[in-house]
Amino acid sequence: MELFLLITSTIICLCSSWVALRKKVLSFSLLILMFVALTHIQAFYILNDLISDDSTVFINTYITRRGFFWACIYLFIVSSGLFIISVASKNSRKNEKLNYKYMFFPPIYFYPVMFLFILSLAYLLIFIFIGAGSFIEQSRPGLESGTTVFLILLSVGVYPIIIRFLTGDKPKKWDYSCLIATIISTILFSRIHVILYIISVIFAYYYGGGCYLIKSLPRFVAKSGFIVLLGVIVFVGFGALRDALNFTTIDNVFRLLNENPDAIRLLSIEKNYRISVEGMSGLASAITYYFNYPSTVSFGLGIDWIISGLLQPLPGSIKTLFISIYDLINSFNWHTLTIVASGLETSFTSYFIFGPFIYIIIFYLISWRLNSFLLDKSIHPYKRLVVIIFVSNSIFFVRGSMGHWIGFLIAYLLILLMLRPFIYIYCNKFKAS
Repeated sequence: MELFLLITSTIICLCSSWVALRKKVLSFSLLILMFVALTHIQAFYILNDLISDDSTVFINTYITRRGFFWACIYLFIVSSGLFIISVASKNSRKNEKLNYKYMFFPPIYFYPVMFLFILSLAYLLIFIFIGAGSFIEQSRPGLESGTTVFLILLSVGVYPIIIRFLTGDKPKKWDYSCLIATIISTILFSRIHVILYIISVIFAYYYGGGCYLIKSLPRFVAKSGFIVLLGVIVFVGFGALRDALNFTTIDNVFRLLNENPDAIRLLSIEKNYRISVEGMSGLASAITYYFNYPSTVSFGLGIDWIISGLLQPLPGSIKTLFISIYDLINSFNWHTLTIVASGLETSFTSYFIFGPFIYIIIFYLISWRLNSFLLDKSIHPYKRLVVIIFVSNSIFFVRGSMGHWIGFLIAYLLILLMLRPFIYIYCNKFKAS
């Protein structure tokens, strides 16, 4: 029964992604593909373990056959709801010709200053804040307290090329230079933020007019799929390289990957789903815990992740002033086995049987409703930039916890708010030729 539910759910989600892409809703389509990669694929690995045993352990979370069965039903409900939305929702508006267009004209010193700012942030973060020795030895330097502020500030290097695409202009060499410098600096600390930046640029190209230049949708899907596959390989390979530092120092890491079977298996997809991906495992574990210890469960209706999300952008020194509030948050967090609870898991731990419907509604609002706004070229590029970052940040809704989703969203929006006067000065309206 579980196999039937998983196969059906996967097919439904893939069909939803295709329908959304046909309707020019790339945001909904990509988010569903990420949802499938994190939950459905991992679910098949869990099922493979449960065929021969009544229970299994994924990322230190205990999962029983009963808990996994109801998690499959939960996943099927969510997948079906997303499919209904993709079919029932209207197509995006057609491309409208305007008698004016926005153009981005920064001053001559803009790009050199921007490039030096990115390099300076990377230097401060690696050599001053963390230290070169600690940076090399640690497998996850991005988890160091305070690094999030630097990662958020590095995002400014992505905005010039996004604005270029949104105005319909061809990016300049300096746009690509700032983008590459930002990605290289960020990937050293956080792969998920790199994914956010890349998705933001793809959205900017697509909603800036690229969706109307696509002559063959299957060919576009094939090329995009190839790029995504390369990204996955780099994502997994780089993560494996960083994880290998848990076994040895950087001097011996490549020798270890050749000699140590455990280190080599870090490069396998299955190994990553077992030790670093928390999608279906978190949901199934939470449902298992609910069946085993029902008296300890209390559904907080989202109070915990809303408050933690609001407090997350604050500096660590200020967060210490809210210790009592964090104690309140922890009292609602009854399932503490997962390291980073996914949005799907949080929807269950917060809303119980209403969780699937809350998750579907939020998924729809952040990835579909804003789509027509992105396609409207009459809106100033700054406002469309804000929406792109808002929509791109939804990867934390799928991959990270709800609290991270709200916290990072607030942080990115604050940066954009500070940049607003400059973008409005450098991006003006001109009569279309």
